[in-house]
Amino acid sequence: ELAAAAAAGGEVDNPRLDALQRAVRDLVGTMAPMGVQMLSVQLSEQFTRDDDPARREWAAWFLEQFFAGCPADFSPQLPLYLKDLLQRLDDSSKQVIFATGRALKALTAAVPVEELVKHLTFCRDLISSLASDKRHRPVAAGGGGGRPVQLPGLGVPKALDPVLPMYLQGLKHGTPPVREAAAAGLGELVELTAQDVLKPYLISITGPLIRVMGEKFPSGVKAAIVGTLTLVLARGGVALRPFVPQLQITFVKALSDSAKLVRTRAALALGRLMALSSRVDPLVAELSGAAASAGGDPAVQASLLHALGDVVCQGGAKAKQPATLEGAADAAAALVSSADEDVRAAAAAALASALGLVDPARAADLFAGAVLGAPMSAGMEEWP
Repeated sequence: ELAAAAAAGGEVDNPRLDALQRAVRDLVGTMAPMGVQMLSVQLSEQFTRDDDPARREWAAWFLEQFFAGCPADFSPQLPLYLKDLLQRLDDSSKQVIFATGRALKALTAAVPVEELVKHLTFCRDLISSLASDKRHRPVAAGGGGGRPVQLPGLGVPKALDPVLPMYLQGLKHGTPPVREAAAAGLGELVELTAQDVLKPYLISITGPLIRVMGEKFPSGVKAAIVGTLTLVLARGGVALRPFVPQLQITFVKALSDSAKLVRTRAALALGRLMALSSRVDPLVAELSGAAASAGGDPAVQASLLHALGDVVCQGGAKAKQPATLEGAADAAAALVSSADEDVRAAAAAALASALGLVDPARAADLFAGAVLGAPMSAGMEEWP
């Protein structure tokens, strides 16, 4: 009826539409608990199964009024509402997307964030499934054809307002599994949100991730956080420059974590960070010294060398002191003959990154010493 009235007389100066809207507000304002489930099922059918965008739009408007005015407890129906609304993030109609955003905002305003967190994993799975379906859908059918995609519902202004508080609550106050899901889910939102829409949220996402990373949590939580921070760096660009010192400390500390996944992601993140860093020398010197002195733990030593190689590869050209890169090359060359296979491979990669940035004669000596066991200056007669 709402869609028909709007179509017949427009949405401005339409007495019939005005009367229907007043009736809806009166209805939800006096809704008894017994009627909540019946209404929820009927709205769900209109909202998710109707091929008419106008009817979906008005169903979303009805839900917005329901969340804002219903005095009855509708928490048992929260999964249904969340499913219906979040699935509209990939709707083909922009009017439906805007109406869905307003309904989501009304829902999250009506339900305490502590209650919403209980459904965080469910919401994350819904969004992830929606994105996966769009990514694998043919381009002709509105999909990505196997390429990364963004969701239309996350491409409008303030798109993250309804869901971000739930994710941040889970990250900061949830159990370890909830914190891990929240951190990974934030990364998914970062990937799926349009660049201009994401920009205002970068600080509010990055700060909590760094703070939680500094606390004692299982490696799964830390790996999810470092992975998401890497995505934030990739999407945020220069807007993340004020966080460079904190991020650098966070990633370097993670290189000593007991879990390989945390260390691997931290090494990759440090390399990505070099695009924003202007002070490369202290970090290269720190990693060189740490790699040289970490012989008691080959796994950590290999991770430090991976990080050193990535940092030198991505940011070595910014080094102001030649001795910094020579120190990195020396540290890597000394470990090319390590008894540990992973350390040898990481040292060789780090050495390769450094050799192209040091004095050619010095590079030749280091290469010969590491590979052939004798410096170039030793003379041909001393070579094996």
